Amino acid sequence: MPFNLAMFLNDPKTTFAWGATAGFLAGFGWVAMGMGIVSLFERRPFSYVLINGGYLTLALVIMGAILGGWRLGRMRMGSCHLSASAQVP
Repeated sequence: MPFNLAMFLNDPKTTFAWGATAGFLAGFGWVAMGMGIVSLFERRPFSYVLINGGYLTLALVIMGAILGGWRLGRMRMGSCHLSASAQVP
């Protein structure tokens, strides 16, 4: 999941806030809704969807915030893009 989210947040303008927002949209829109559909079919209680969907949504929000903050920090340091010919001392 983190790698997939990182590919969505691969824009140089990604920030902490956008990372968290993208994590929420992915968690709620894909994961929680998908779990909700399966849970309806399995006749599970709504609390099951809230607990498990909420847990995964929160995990994706935290992942997105970390990835967005990490990208912003790397851009401030000027090491966002390394060329293939860059020499590491």
